Amino acid sequence: MPSITVVRNFVSAADEDALLANIAAAPAERWTGGRPGRRTANWGGRPGEPFVRESLPPWISALVDAIVRSGLWPVDTIGGPPNHCLVNEYEAGAGLTPHTDGVMYAPHVCTLSLGSDVLLDLHAPSAADDAEENARPLASLLLRRRSLNVYAGPAYSGLFHGIAQREQDVLDERVINLEAEDAPGEIIPRGRRWSVVFVHKLQR
Repeated sequence: MPSITVVRNFVSAADEDALLANIAAAPAERWTGGRPGRRTANWGGRPGEPFVRESLPPWISALVDAIVRSGLWPVDTIGGPPNHCLVNEYEAGAGLTPHTDGVMYAPHVCTLSLGSDVLLDLHAPSAADDAEENARPLASLLLRRRSLNVYAGPAYSGLFHGIAQREQDVLDERVINLEAEDAPGEIIPRGRRWSVVFVHKLQR
């Protein structure tokens, strides 16, 4: 699908352990509650503020550098490297209502998945009208733990993305990024998962 890329094993298992240790060390006041089963922390200023007011900590800056070096973040096209990072923590089975990330950010986002595999569902914009996490998707992406998902351009602005609320996922015909080691019909139990989301907040 245009403007969507999933890179398996973007970080190593040792890197994942170190990143989860950094996330666990974040002070409690940085976390905010969201929907049941999910909480969010952010670095680089509050999401609703139009200007970046906070530098990124070293462990996030190292990931930013790795993403830029990989070529998955075209700095000149976007207007700069990621300057804002959100970490979402999901309990096993928690979902995410279909949505877009909005006009505050440049239309390019990279998301690193940690802790558990999950299916990310892609929806037509009408899916957000009823805010149904379990609405039937147009397609799904398999996000293995330690993978990086790049979501950009027309896909960023023209599709909604969400996660169905369920305890396990099944690799069916709607999953568009299966690789040789993935078995159609495979059942993937969900565990606790963290998504580390990199965006470029626009200065307004």
